[in-house]
This record gives sequence, C-alpha cells and structure tokens, in this order.
Amino acid sequence: MPAIRVLCSEGQSLRTGSQIVSFPVLPDHEAAISPKGTALHPHDVEVADLSTSKSLNAIRISWFDLRAALLANESESLTYGLVYESPRRLNDCFRMCYRCPVGASLCLVSISVAFNREWLDAINSKVPQSTPGHNLDGATAFEALTTLAGIESNLTDQMAADGASASILYPEYLIASVLSDAIPRIGSYRSCNISGPIDEWPLLYYSASPYQNNIMAWSCALKPSDYDLDPHKYTKMQMQVTVTGYGYQSSTSSDYLSLVVLITHLLLALMHTMYIISTRRTSGCGDTFSELVALAQQSQPAGNKLRNICTGINRLERFKHKVRIKVSEKHAQHLELAFREADQYETRQYVALGEKYGG
Repeated sequence: MPAIRVLCSEGQSLRTGSQIVSFPVLPDHEAAISPKGTALHPHDVEVADLSTSKSLNAIRISWFDLRAALLANESESLTYGLVYESPRRLNDCFRMCYRCPVGASLCLVSISVAFNREWLDAINSKVPQSTPGHNLDGATAFEALTTLAGIESNLTDQMAADGASASILYPEYLIASVLSDAIPRIGSYRSCNISGPIDEWPLLYYSASPYQNNIMAWSCALKPSDYDLDPHKYTKMQMQVTVTGYGYQSSTSSDYLSLVVLITHLLLALMHTMYIISTRRTSGCGDTFSELVALAQQSQPAGNKLRNICTGINRLERFKHKVRIKVSEKHAQHLELAFREADQYETRQYVALGEKYGG
C-alpha cells in the first residue's frame, strides 16, 4: 500500500516570462510547514517548462524534477513536483503559480518510491476531446480532473483576490488520490497490450484459450503467441487454484460424521412427513418430555415391565419396552400410557380421530 505525501504551497504571483519559483520541500524526518501554514524549507528553482505565452485560457499543469534542486540527503522520497499555472488573460502581466512537491513510499516496508518522467507522463496523458459541456481540447489527465472537479475555478478566484489565501487542499487530495491508484499499477504496460481501449487490453505475449472447457478442466488456459512455432522455448508449469467461500467443504472425519448425522435427520424427517401424508394422522400431544412425565403420572401402574425401579435403573432393557397411548378403562375422556403386555396392550382402546379428550 503506497503512502503519498503532498504539500501544495500558496499561490506565487509571477510576471510573464518569469521561470523562477519558490518550491517547498518535504523532509523525510522534519516538519514541512510552520503552525501558520508557511513552508519551512523553500527552494528557489528555475522551471523551464513554465508557459511564456501572454494568453493562457485554461489551467496548465507540468512536472518538475526536484532532484537537482535539493541538497544532499535532504529528502530521499521526494523526486518530482507538480506545477499549477492558473489561466492568464491577454492584458494580464501576472499569473498565479502553485507548487506541489510529491513523495511516496511503501507503508509496510518503508521503501521510498522514485518516479521517472516517462511514468509521470503516462499517468498524465492526453484525454479524449469528447467531454460534454467542457472544452478539454489538448488537456492532460491532471488538467482535466482539475477542471472537472472545480479546482480550476477555485484557483482562478484566488488570483482574482490579489493573492489572497485560498484552500489548496483540493489539489493535494487530487494528486494523492491519482498517485495512490497509479502506483500499484506500475508494470501493467509490460504485461498488457495498451494500444487499444483500456477495457479491451489483451495480454501482451499470451493468447487466451478460445475454449472455456479447457479452463474448467484445468487444461491449457493461456498459451504464448509463438508456442506453436517453438514449443521447446518454454517450460510448462501446472498450477491448481482452490476457491473456497460460503459453501460447505468436507475434509476431515468430523465433517463426514456431521454429514451422516445431518442426512440421517433428513431421512427421518422425510419418512415422518410421508407417514403423515399417507395416513393423514398427526397430533400435537406429547411433544415435550414434561408432557410425557405428566401423562405417566396420570396412568395406571405398568405391572411387570417396570418392576423394581423405585431405587434406580441399572439395565438398558428397561428402556427397550414400547409404550403406546390408549383410552383409560376407567374414564372414557382420559388418556394414559400402556406397555405391550397381556394385561394392558391387548385390551387397550384406540384413540379416536376428532375426539376431544381431557374434559
């Protein structure tokens, strides 16, 4: 992640033809501005790229190499600066100039990023002229962004106020945003063919496979353009990518065991649903353990099935007995539990559908 440092100074009034400007400096380990907002380390440098035209209808932006103007070890991360020239009318002898030194470094490794003129010119290239409502004929990327963001009018108002202090934060935000987005893309021109529109850039030395099945089958997805002419020139390496997300992927024995439990529960629920649909019988009684305990309290003794359990249960056979719900022999509106034995199960009365019990 790049860290961008930008310091835009207040406007400097220059005569027509003057090329000497006072450039602020961003030291690596010192403060750059005073509490009043003035630069602490200004340098008077000659900027040969300044416009000498007596008429400048739009803002003009250019890069300046600061390495020759800085003292030794004054700022290792500072290499280039951006110069804003406000519009100048034909009868004006002065124009306002704003200087913005730029420094960049990588946050995690604290390595300074050095710019070169070719890369800066690449991110500040000419823009298309077809922009509705704006005259961007011959404008660069920074000039177009400055105009469309309203920064140009802000700087023009400052010039009209005879050098009065105005907000220079917007140019700083603009420069920092563009560079923080452009630095991670360094080197993309080495891997893509950038001759056409950006949304149609193909790979520079590789051609994508026209067959989607090759990609889905982990086959050849990218092939060098001259592979068919000289296949021995390249060394083939295979790579497998596993994409995980919110899907459930089983990999350990506990995962398989949980799947078995889940599938078993699904089968039981399916069988119960099919039984209810086929017999058209269901009930909301006895769904909880407390309801069954209360029903057992109101039932007759179980006889031999639950004999000698008043002091505890030590054998699992006691839990293997099947129990049903029947109509009580003493009260026709009362239900009770009955075990499968001669004295209870054979004489049990079935619960009638639609009958009201518990009255």
